[in-house]
Amino acid sequence: TASTLLVIENVWLETMTLMAITCSLPVVSNVWWTLSRKAALASVSNCEEVLSCWLNSTPGLLLQIADLQLTKGGWASTKKASLEALLALDLSRLTSEQVTAINDLYIDLCAEQVPVLSAQFAQAAEGQGWRFRLDTRLLEILSGEKVELRHLRPLYNLLIEEAKHW
Repeated sequence: TASTLLVIENVWLETMTLMAITCSLPVVSNVWWTLSRKAALASVSNCEEVLSCWLNSTPGLLLQIADLQLTKGGWASTKKASLEALLALDLSRLTSEQVTAINDLYIDLCAEQVPVLSAQFAQAAEGQGWRFRLDTRLLEILSGEKVELRHLRPLYNLLIEEAKHW
């Protein structure tokens, strides 16, 4: 089915930049999984953009990477069953202010070029770049707490090492 929210199906890990994207019009793809909005979320404005931010954040990325099926070399795929079981942000528990703030973050990040994952992790470990801005701002919106580099650097350093195996 056509959708405006897509999650990557097959990925070359060395060149991957994003796990999820949104489109302005509903599309069908043979290399991306399309995700449909549940009826229960009909009242949540911009839910595709909010989910895209979550799926591309480091917590969302880790959940997806854990279930990626390595196929050959640096190629991996997301199976439909894994996608259906993927833990995601519960949008029904977000306030309208949180949804608005995440949507604003989405708009800000869309204006930027996104580097490959390995570069994202390296920049983030230095407290810079697209991934660092996404993670810190999203986690601050969701938790209401200040998120600093010292909280995330150990995770980024582990991801830098993991990316070397791709």
